[in-house]
Amino acid sequence: YSVFSNPVLWFVQHGLGQRLARHRTREAIARAWERGYRPVNAAFADALGRELERSDGAPVVMLHDYHLYLVPAHLRARRPDILLQQFVHIPWPTPQHWLILPSTVRQELLSGILGNDLIGFQTHRDALNFLRTCDALMGETEVDYEQRTVSFRGRVTHVAAYPISIDVAEVRRLLAGPEVARWQRSLAAHLGERTIVRVDRLDPSKDVLGGFLAYERLLRERPAWRGGVRFLAFLVPSRDTIVEYRRYAQRVFRLVQRINTRFGTPTWQPVEVFYGQSYPRALAAMSLCDVMVVNSVADGMNLVAKEMPIANTRDGVLVLSTGAGAHEQLRLGALSVPRQDCAALAEALHRALTMSPAERRRRMELLRRAVEREDLPTWLSAQLADLCALRAARRGATARRGEIALPAPALIG
Repeated sequence: YSVFSNPVLWFVQHGLGQRLARHRTREAIARAWERGYRPVNAAFADALGRELERSDGAPVVMLHDYHLYLVPAHLRARRPDILLQQFVHIPWPTPQHWLILPSTVRQELLSGILGNDLIGFQTHRDALNFLRTCDALMGETEVDYEQRTVSFRGRVTHVAAYPISIDVAEVRRLLAGPEVARWQRSLAAHLGERTIVRVDRLDPSKDVLGGFLAYERLLRERPAWRGGVRFLAFLVPSRDTIVEYRRYAQRVFRLVQRINTRFGTPTWQPVEVFYGQSYPRALAAMSLCDVMVVNSVADGMNLVAKEMPIANTRDGVLVLSTGAGAHEQLRLGALSVPRQDCAALAEALHRALTMSPAERRRRMELLRRAVEREDLPTWLSAQLADLCALRAARRGATARRGEIALPAPALIG
């Protein structure tokens, strides 16, 4: 987790390989792979293998995320009859981003994940990037872009997009509860005439620094907003044992201090940071904001962007980076901004703050419908239905998504 997955893979898959600390040389990456990633994946495969020995028939195994890319090939070698699926929660970048890894690591990683029968990604962009990566970096593969399959060593792996979402009913239940109401009353004293909010882990991929730089530019170039607009940032500590994260957090807090020193007055503080984790407080903040900022460099999805339309009571405007996976579904209702474009983000903040009530309402309705239409049960059901169709195809039957009765899942803890 802290040896290879987060210090290396997370950065590579979010297109941030250039931010790896200097000590993470190719030799150091190879050592982290050998001593950290490979043995942990083998341990997971061994534990699952023992469980599979007690299973009758052809079992189904569902794996999750970037920590376990080698497990599918291990399991496939033990039990060729199993049905394997893996869902990748984070982005899959274009092929050139993988070149930072040693070639042996790349080949083993891709060989491992291609042990799956079905690989799920958050967006169609991620699925296409995976196909391109196999095509460009794996010599033994045959990629079918139309069917979205990769043939490798006599097997076919299917690739699909399943955008994850939120449990809309559960979020609404929490919003109606006493804890969120207490936070709403508490936060009311912190609001400005207009209030911008962000809710993020303090992670370089979220571009918290870029969000504050754009706000600083807004105050510098449009002084009429000084004294009236506040930026409330709800930041969650994240992976502070990793050097890149500690350095990034230091830069963020230095910038906040600079903005407040330069523009603050005895009666008005431009930025206020709430540091710590509280989901009810985050929901309360989303319910009260006039503008919500999600300006990620890259995100698998970004569920905050989907929680805000359900929580918000003010027809708030969602300013959303094209780098967030959620942009694929929410772009019609959001104000889109190119990732890492400070000038564009500052202009989008101004546009959001000055938007007419009718336009705000129209956009919010589009956002809510998009989230309600494809919620969390939809995400899970689509994957299970496709697995059932694959199993039926193995047995010689023909099936389309949703035509096969779903089996009751057995969970291995």
